[in-house]
This record gives sequence, structure tokens and C-alpha cells, in this order.
Amino acid sequence: MKKIVIISAFLFTITVAFCSQQIPVGKATIKIIDEQGEPIVGATAGIAFNVPSGTPGGPVLSHEGATDNKGCFSASDSCNGIFYYGAKKDGYYEAHSIRYMYKDVKLGRLTPENPELTVMLKKIINPVPMYVRKVALQTPELDKPIGFDFEVGDWIAPYGKGIQSDFIFTVLCRWQDMNNFYSQVNVSFKNPNDGLLEFATPAATSSLLSPHAAPMDGFQSTWGREVSADPVHGRKNWGTPKTQNFIFRTRTVVDENGKTTAANYGKIYGGIDSGGESGGKPYITFTYYYNPDSQSRSLEFDPKQNLAKEEKYPFPP
Repeated sequence: MKKIVIISAFLFTITVAFCSQQIPVGKATIKIIDEQGEPIVGATAGIAFNVPSGTPGGPVLSHEGATDNKGCFSASDSCNGIFYYGAKKDGYYEAHSIRYMYKDVKLGRLTPENPELTVMLKKIINPVPMYVRKVALQTPELDKPIGFDFEVGDWIAPYGKGIQSDFIFTVLCRWQDMNNFYSQVNVSFKNPNDGLLEFATPAATSSLLSPHAAPMDGFQSTWGREVSADPVHGRKNWGTPKTQNFIFRTRTVVDENGKTTAANYGKIYGGIDSGGESGGKPYITFTYYYNPDSQSRSLEFDPKQNLAKEEKYPFPP
């Protein structure tokens, strides 16, 4: 039975060319597994087939149902060549709006005729309160290390109300025009064992993009990004990859043997971007999650407990 389901609203419909006026039929099977690769029985799976504009019941024809004892759910319907799929179950992070495009159409059916697509659901283990903010920081001064306080959400004094330097930004900028400029954003840290590490997320993923917990090591003490343009070499590094993310460790305390006894961990989704060089003092933009518990490495944010009370935007876990 067709139902409007768990899959998020689709912003657009992509049309593919078919050799017939009739809308072809697509079929797909979704297999839901856990992080150990075991099938999840009784999960709610959904498939939404895109159809051409003006199709009765469109612009998507949606199906949902419970997965069987093999963790599978199948659906078939008219389709213009693209569908979206996802799954959810109590106790797991939802996966949704994953896109698939068929390769061809033969005898009125889209091919491959019944692709089996796997969706991994991550278990909800330890969601915690965090300070979560999307910030756009204008550089107070160029070529000078300036700290930013994640808990307060501001530059440290005298540039703001911050107290502790979690990230230390140093920004360089030279501007002539849009086709001839250079800027550089460097990140460093106050403590020797502080740092960050990069991780990427695939297109098909859980709503929890990060690992459940931060690792104990692997953090690098510096990071930098250059953006430039010149008449000879053109543009460099314009735009931040949306799959770029970071895990960070800050306020690290160690004992006499160098063992970490306390630290604050967090993550950044969507990378660290910069812009506005024409103003002379570029802006730095990023979305950060900061866990204030110095004895916890959890990276699972509880969306109902954002400690940054001024934020009204709903952030994912």
C-alpha cells in the first residue's frame, strides 16, 4: 500500500530520457543492517520513486514497510529513473534521503531490475548535552593568533567574552580583486596534546555522521586552509567539501607520565570555510559540537539538550 513515509521531502525531480512515452517501472530491495552487519528485523524502510511532473500521485510515489527476517524490504512502482530510500527503528539513528539512479530502461523496466541496496543503522548509545553552534566569525586582526572559546561561543578577550582558547586562529589576507587575492586560515592549539583529525562521510549515511566516541589518539596539532585566485593559476580551494568533518580535542590535561586525565572532545560538520576577503578581514564559518564533560569522549549529541541556548536552529546528532 502506498504511503507518505519517513523519507525527507524532495526538492527537485531529475528527468531522464526514455525511448517510450510510457513511464517505466522500477523495483528495488533495501536491506537494513546494524554496525556488525547483522540484519535488522522489523525496521521501517521506505522507498520513494520520482515520477515526471504531472503524474497522478506525484511528484514521488512512496512506499514503506517493515523489514523481513532477512532485514529486507522491496517495492516497485512507476519511476523516472531516480528514487530515494532510507530506514529507521527505535533505538537507532535514522538513515534517510539516500539517492539512487537507474542506469537504463529496457522493455518498460528500469535496469538493473532489482538492485539490493544496504542501509546501516547506527545504534543510539550515549547521547549527551553539548554546545552546538553555527558561527560566522570575522577576523579581529590579521597575522595574529587569536583564541576562540567553544563554551562561551566568542573570541577571547579583548576581542570578545571568551575565557579559554579552544581553537587559535591565525588569518592572513591579501586582496586586490576577485581574480587576484590570497587568504590563509591556520588553526593551532594551546596545549601540546590538543588537536583535530579529519574524517569524511559518504553520501549514503546515518543521521549520526560521526563515530559514537572520539578516539584516544591521532590528533594533529595544526591545520590550515588556503584560498586564492590569480590571473595565471586561476582559483584554488574555492568551496569546502560537504563531506569534510573534524573531531577535535581541547583543554587536555595530562599526568606526570603524559597520560591524558581530562580533555574536552567535539566535532565539526561540513569543514571550516572562509570568505569575505574583499573586506580585508575574512570571515571563518563552521558548525561545531562541544562536549563540556572532560571525562566523556561521546560525540553523540542529544538534539533536545543544546547548551547554547541562543541557538534556535535544530541540529542533527
